[in-house]
Amino acid sequence: MRYASAIGVLLVMLVPAARGMHAALGWLPLWLVAMPGVAWWALRGFPLPAWRGRAETPARLVAPAPRRLRQARRVARPRRRSGMQPRAA
Repeated sequence: MRYASAIGVLLVMLVPAARGMHAALGWLPLWLVAMPGVAWWALRGFPLPAWRGRAETPARLVAPAPRRLRQARRVARPRRRSGMQPRAA
């Protein structure tokens, strides 16, 4: 993927026709630069850039915080009597 991304970037930089539109493919820089770049990013597992103010520990290595509240449970309600009584036969 790195090789395909590099070739796409070089084509867009060096060949003016690669910066335009194609009737069947659409905008060529999308297919020559952006799509190989996103595929390469997907192969790496979608890592996000680290912010300078945040800790450098990857999120998947940090244990989730324990839940403080218990989950709500359903409570059985008494059956509501309807106003109509069944007729005696």
